[in-house]
Amino acid sequence: MKRKIGENVEWKKSPPELIELFAELNGPFECERKKMFGYPVCYVNGNMFTGLYEDKIIIRLSNEEKGEALSKKDLFGPFESMGKTMKQYVSIIDPLTKDRSFIASWLNKSFEYTKSLPPKEKKKR
Repeated sequence: MKRKIGENVEWKKSPPELIELFAELNGPFECERKKMFGYPVCYVNGNMFTGLYEDKIIIRLSNEEKGEALSKKDLFGPFESMGKTMKQYVSIIDPLTKDRSFIASWLNKSFEYTKSLPPKEKKKR
């Protein structure tokens, strides 16, 4: 079901086991940890490289790596939120059933790609 922007949205909470796995796998990265819409997310140089969304881990990838990931339809899917597909992101499907080293390798790709992007300046309040 597609939602309209501005429409009241209710998201499913991430399972506690997934939140624990996400924290553990992102522990080695020098990054800023925040919450967005109640979900944990990680930033490097002001750019988000990974986060949770409902029962999925989302990662930011280069166009080439995104194409590679999306070719593995049983492992990855496009990241869609509020009726929009987010261009540089994919979601890892059923991450709690995946091998930790598999997820860690893709998180590393996401971190390295995002770290190569120009730093995003913080907005002045």
